[in-house]
Amino acid sequence: MRDDTRRLARRLLWEQLEGLPPGTRTSVESLAESCPSITYSEVCGYQISGREYLEDELDIDELETDLWDMADERGLYVDGVGFGSFVLRDRVEQGAPLDASHIERLRMAVYQFCGDGAMNLELSDGWVRLMRARASQSLIRPVDGAVVAAIDRALGEGGVSTWRRRYEPECDVLDGTSWELAIVLDDGRALDSCGSNAWPAGYDDFESALLGIFDREASPARDGEATP
Repeated sequence: MRDDTRRLARRLLWEQLEGLPPGTRTSVESLAESCPSITYSEVCGYQISGREYLEDELDIDELETDLWDMADERGLYVDGVGFGSFVLRDRVEQGAPLDASHIERLRMAVYQFCGDGAMNLELSDGWVRLMRARASQSLIRPVDGAVVAAIDRALGEGGVSTWRRRYEPECDVLDGTSWELAIVLDDGRALDSCGSNAWPAGYDDFESALLGIFDREASPARDGEATP
């Protein structure tokens, strides 16, 4: 794709996105289809046209990457909600206080090259669920006052509100451990942070306090079993 065409595609997609009410669920395909200058051909894929531009083929993956980059540049969070759809959210200001009682969704994931220490912890729809590598069962429990208090403690002990968006090592590492945290509040704002072989101060305290939710009163759930 020529650089001038890609720049035009970025601008057209962003104009479509800016015209949507905050919190609207959409997708890159929907944005492209709603743009008069972008058409789809079964032979060529997405094409863009304009008075000063020839038609060029557009790859949907490139359009998604461009949109993600544009959102990141403007301090917005792309909240993927499945099947290629997303909601664009304002980010929580760094250092702003966090109240666990206003968390709508939380996801903490750890990936390891060997897989042994990998885990995925998710909170949504009134339940919190923990899945760990090499474990035959996942654990679930309802989000009650004790869980909210534990998350509040984890947020405070880890200093999560002060975390940067990304942590990377000084030298390139091809394997090791990577992690990501995403929190969506009930007012529509989001906080996210991630790292690869690098962690913020307070990370260990945060993870330990978060996993403490399952020290007791958690129920086992078979792999693949839907959360009640």
